[in-house]
Amino acid sequence: RGKHAAMIQATLRVGVAQLLFLKTPPFAAVQETVQALKVHRPRVPEPMTKFVNGVLRKLSRPVAEDEGLLFGEQLLLTKTSADDNVAPWLVQQWKHDWGEEITKSICDEMIPIDELTVKSRIDISTKYSPGMLLKSNDDLAEQEKL
Repeated sequence: RGKHAAMIQATLRVGVAQLLFLKTPPFAAVQETVQALKVHRPRVPEPMTKFVNGVLRKLSRPVAEDEGLLFGEQLLLTKTSADDNVAPWLVQQWKHDWGEEITKSICDEMIPIDELTVKSRIDISTKYSPGMLLKSNDDLAEQEKL
């Protein structure tokens, strides 16, 4: 790890987030991310700036078969799973307590339905038993009314 490693890592995270999650146009995300490195003080060496530029350009290229899908988006779809978004210690505890199948269901339910969903679809508080966790919030609200 060099003295610029933290800056390079943070810059790559911002650039990737712009490309894959914020849907910033690729040319803008790459250009602005690289420009941020160029103006940073202390100055980031040019080879490191070129590295960041190359990584972001690779991730922003369209996939050959489907022009609407970026290479980075394809990587996300094929190389990640729902439990990648949950702390490993928590996934391990859930697997121990409730088994693989229920853990997978919990992780799947925690993923937003679409880009506009910011609230999880389940309540994982301790006031419900494990069996209740898999019911939707609407089902729980109706049950509480009874």
